[in-house]
Amino acid sequence: MPRFFSNPGQSFSEFHNVNFYVPGEQLSREGRYSLMAEFYREGQIIARRQLGVFQFRRTKDIRLLVVVENGSNREKPMTHEAWTAVQDALEVLGRRFPVRNGVGPLDGFQSNGLRYRINPDPLSVGFDGGSIVEGAAMEQILDEFNERQAVRQRPDRADHILSVRIAQNPSDAGFGNQQGRLASMVYWPNNPGRFPSLVCQEVGHLFGASVLAPSRHSPNLIISDPSAFDLVNRRAIPSPRVFMAGLPPDPADLPDFYASDCMFEVPDWNAVRLALDPGQ
Repeated sequence: MPRFFSNPGQSFSEFHNVNFYVPGEQLSREGRYSLMAEFYREGQIIARRQLGVFQFRRTKDIRLLVVVENGSNREKPMTHEAWTAVQDALEVLGRRFPVRNGVGPLDGFQSNGLRYRINPDPLSVGFDGGSIVEGAAMEQILDEFNERQAVRQRPDRADHILSVRIAQNPSDAGFGNQQGRLASMVYWPNNPGRFPSLVCQEVGHLFGASVLAPSRHSPNLIISDPSAFDLVNRRAIPSPRVFMAGLPPDPADLPDFYASDCMFEVPDWNAVRLALDPGQ
């Protein structure tokens, strides 16, 4: 790999560590890598330290068919703000899941780790009081889409389907559920910050995250990890929240609890990583 520094700014504090992050594109192929750190002073090397041997593996891409559930019993259609929230959530999904970098459309740039297609026709299937109904109909929609892709000789197939809709009333707010290859969620305009974490939670269920509790949601709210880091904004995350946690007991905690600084706990991360292993 070429030599590079991911935090080139100088710091002379005794409380700072030397941190670096290895972008996936720096790895020419999968396999075992031995990493060494070299320390310089005024251009002269003063120390070398072996950092250990690490195994890097390939990963499956996440390919989604996104549909809006907006049948005759739904009076409020998806708004521009709701679709923007969906796009933002997909960006968060691409950053937080163990996939290749990049988010883009199906049949587009094939190196994107997350690719999706938005179905333009609203569907009259989906939620009923917070639970998925007609899940089999969604599975049929997914299969029919992939059949059309094959007939047209397109390169991509969708592996899962995302059903989204805007909340119809306060009792409808913030629901999410997962069944088979389908993940469904509701966008709540009064609390948009919650939506990306809700999407990551339900997609996490699709890939096996929920191993810490029979309820399928983690009993923990905070991850104790001093190394948590936001690669986009280049900042430490002091108290990362848990994607797979259930609702907090106090509704007033929702805006904070579903902030963008959410991550997987190690057991759930490993479950998702194994599900995205091409060898599985």
